[in-house]
This record gives sequence, C-alpha cells and structure tokens, in this order.
Amino acid sequence: PIRRGYEFVINDFLFVREGDSALDSHRQHDGVPMLIVKALLSQTFLLLFCAAVLQFSANMSIFSSVTVCAILLSLMVFPHPPHAFWKGLQIYNLAVIAVKMVYQLPTIPAPDTTMLVPWESV
Repeated sequence: PIRRGYEFVINDFLFVREGDSALDSHRQHDGVPMLIVKALLSQTFLLLFCAAVLQFSANMSIFSSVTVCAILLSLMVFPHPPHAFWKGLQIYNLAVIAVKMVYQLPTIPAPDTTMLVPWESV
C-alpha cells in the first residue's frame, strides 16, 4: 500500500531511460527509499509554488508577484515549460535580488565629516 502511494505521485517521464520496455519500468527494482526520492523530485513544482507565495506574502512587492504570476502561467504549457522559461525566471529573480541589495543597503555616514558610507571609510 505504501509503495502504491509513492508510485502514484511519480512522474514517469522524468525518469524514463533509453531502452526501457515500458514507461514505468524504471520503478521495477526500486526500494521504498528510492521511490520516496523520485516522488519528491516529481513534485517539486508544488514546493516551488509554495515558496513563491510565501515570498510574496512576506515581501508584498510587485517584484514578488511577477514570480508568482509566471509560475501560475507556466501551468498552461503542456507538459512542461521550456528550459529557457526557467532560466529567464532565475535571471529575473537574481536581478531583483541584486537591485534590492543596492537600494536597501544602509547609508550610515562614517564618523568623520567626509560623509562616506562605513565600507568606504576603511
């Protein structure tokens, strides 16, 4: 019964190998630990969506909502969005992080009168 539960959530298209006689033949000799790993790897989209919603609820910014909307829109592509979509989303998120780091760094003046930020006074 436990084995059937894990086999139900596994996406066979992710683990099919060349020369397999059937779509589910990659599971024939797998034990329960390997089935758990394959089930977790097959369901990462749900984890990604939960993380994006959590990020949006914590930050409440337009930048975070773009990520959530892009993930929701990716559900319309069958069976999976192209690799370039995920790379573009990664680049977008890295750019947002870089811009936020630049604009949210504290600009505390240094002790002297030159008005330098602390890392410039070293």
